[in-house]
Order: sequence, then structure tokens, then C-alpha cells
Amino acid sequence: MFAFVNNLLANHPFIKSSVYCCLKNLLRQMMTNCIKHFSRYILYLIVIFLSPGRLQAQQYLSTSSLVKRIQQLQVTRDSFFSPGMFESYRRYHKKKDAYKPDDNIFFTAIALFALQQLKNDLPAEQQLQVEAIVEKGVQPFNKYVRAGTGYTYNFWQTDTPVIFPNSGFLNWFNKSNSMPDDADDTVMMLMAMQAADSTAKKVHALLQQHANLYKKKIKNTFKEYRNIAAYSTWFGKKMPIDFDVCVLTNILYFVNSYGLPWSHADSASAELMRRIIVNRHYLSKAPYVSPHYNRPQVILYHFARLLGRYSIPALDSLKPRLISDARALLQSSTEFMDKVILNTALIRLGAAPEQVAIEADLSFNYIEDTGFCFFIGDIATYLPNFFRKFFASTGLGKFYFYAPAYNDVLLLEYLVEQQRYDSRNGPR
Repeated sequence: MFAFVNNLLANHPFIKSSVYCCLKNLLRQMMTNCIKHFSRYILYLIVIFLSPGRLQAQQYLSTSSLVKRIQQLQVTRDSFFSPGMFESYRRYHKKKDAYKPDDNIFFTAIALFALQQLKNDLPAEQQLQVEAIVEKGVQPFNKYVRAGTGYTYNFWQTDTPVIFPNSGFLNWFNKSNSMPDDADDTVMMLMAMQAADSTAKKVHALLQQHANLYKKKIKNTFKEYRNIAAYSTWFGKKMPIDFDVCVLTNILYFVNSYGLPWSHADSASAELMRRIIVNRHYLSKAPYVSPHYNRPQVILYHFARLLGRYSIPALDSLKPRLISDARALLQSSTEFMDKVILNTALIRLGAAPEQVAIEADLSFNYIEDTGFCFFIGDIATYLPNFFRKFFASTGLGKFYFYAPAYNDVLLLEYLVEQQRYDSRNGPR
């Protein structure tokens, strides 16, 4: 065969010339295609290596997919969790892998609140999805309202009192030891449902009666804070005064969102927050100044949420310190969701976010990992100082709460805040 071809080319120069031209053109085309594809590959590598991780987040994980996932996780039929809620779980400190369903309303409330704040920066279709989520989500709220007031809310259902659902022998004390309503659930639920101004005024007036020094004085905090007339977490008459700096940020957010005139307790709460920041207690003594949120990363997230939205004269000058603290915490944090909320905090404080490594194959199972705890329940927080310190050191009576959908909400929040940052400052 090869001999035949050689003989044909040797005796027919025209054919030889034509074949040569064809081969030459084919080779040129192949080289052109190789160079073009190679250039694209090089450009892709440059983007991967030089672009910050936050751009990868936009490329591979969209706000659309997160909103869709959150909607999928909303309970649709009556079960242990009421329709409209987001499932949440609780584990005991001593049993790290034993999660039990917990039908608290708080995760649903804070998820709906966050979605409300993000809605206007989402595309029209996703705005409609958020509206549908919120409309369904507020429906079970009436199971958690106090019948006597009609405007204070509980962590667990009030129509059938229960403490720590699915907790065995603890449920023997459901009626005799049911938890009182609290300020944190109340203000977050009222903001989530966009309650009337008249209701907000009633709650604000009630809060004044549950501030430190109004009738009782706090005993389980640092001595230098005991004479500050800040708000207590609880509405219950028999409950001791309890300071939680994250709860205070939520109350002040509520007061400002409704444009309520500041009271002495509002100013005192801001002053307590200022001292906690200046004294670095939210970093070194986080469980002591925030017994219900417990960790510096989550506390800083709350500071930033308040200060990113409202000017608080007592706290505004501390933003650079909080930014510095957020960057330091990012360096030491290994939990993915901690990095997410710290970067959200940085943006809200007016700083450039750090890199968040979000891989192309990131799954919802990874985002919704049980390792991230946003808030806790700790029986030790109700005890006097000596016993509180002892029980806190042992972990007895401490429970960790987790909700898969809320992790998705926090990541959605980060992506939207990132887009807001880019629209103000341009892509980095």
C-alpha cells in the first residue's frame, strides 16, 4: 500500500502538490486550535489561582440554589414539627453524636428575620420564594405566644408546656418547670412577622420592667457590671436577672427597627456592650457574657449585624477593634460556618472580607454539617456565680442546638452581603 502511494506521488507532481497543501492547511488548523484551547486553559488557571475564593462561591453556589434548598427544608406537613417550621436538633454536651429533634421556634424566627433583610437584594423570582417561605413560617408562631399577653413568646410551645422535648425524665417536669417567655424569642419573632408598631411599643414597655435594678439585681456576672441597668433575657417573675450580650444586640436592633424612643435601659444595655468589648470579655469570657450563644465568633456576628444597620454612638468608635478581632478569629477558626459568619461580620462593619474557600463540589451535606452550633441551652446560667462556674466547667446541663436550614440561610446571607460589598466598592 505504501509503495503504491509513493509511486503515485512520484509520477504525478500535481497530486503530490495538492496533498502537500492539504496536509499543510490541516496542520495549520490543528496548531491554531491547540493554541486557542491552550490559551483558554492558561486563562482559566490564572482565574483560579489569582481570584479570591468569594468569586468561586458565586460561580458554583448561587443564591438561587440556596433559596430553593431553604424552601425544600421547610416543614410541609404536620408531624413533630409544625408546618412552616425549620427542623432543629439538640444534643447533650456529654453525648456528642446523639441529636434529638427539638421543636423550638427560635431557629425558624431568626431564619425568617434574616430572609426578610435579604429579600430586596435577590432577583424577583427568589423574592417571591422568600415571601412564600415567610408566609408559611409565621403560621406556627401562635403556638408559642403567651395567652395572657398575646405579644410575648417562648422558646417552646406554650399551649402544651414542655422543656427539652424528647429528653426522657426531664419531661416529667414540663408543667412545673416550664421556661418563661424571653426577650430574645419575642423581639426576633415580632421582627420576623413584621408586627404592628403598637405591639412593639407594648413589648418595649414590658422590657423596662425586666431590666436589672428595676426590682432585682443580677448576681451571676462580673462585679463591675452588676450596677448597670441593662435588660435581662427573661420575662419570668421568678427568673434571676440574666445578661447576654447577643440578646442585647437583638433588643437594640428591635428598638431601632421600630424607631422607638431610647429608654434608660436601652442606653445602659449599649454601655454594657461597650464595656464588654473594651474589656475583651467577649473574647476571653464568651460563655460568661453570652451564656446562650457562648462563642466569640457568634457574638461578633451579632455586634456586626447591629452596627452594620444602625448607628449606636456608644459603640460606633469600636468598629475598627471589632474588625481586627474578626480577622484574628478568622485565622484561628477551622469551622466552615464560622468563617462564613465572620466574613459577613467584616462586610457589615465596612471592611473587605477575607477568602472563603468554597469548592466546586461543595454539597449541602457539608454546609448543613452538625458541627456548627449557633446557640446553646445551659442550666448553669441560672445559678449563682460559684455554682455557675463549677457547672460550666463540667458541661453538666449544657445542650447544643443546630438547624440545617439555618446554616443555608447564613451562607445565603454571606453571598448577598458580598454582592452588596462589590456593588459599593467594585469587585476585588
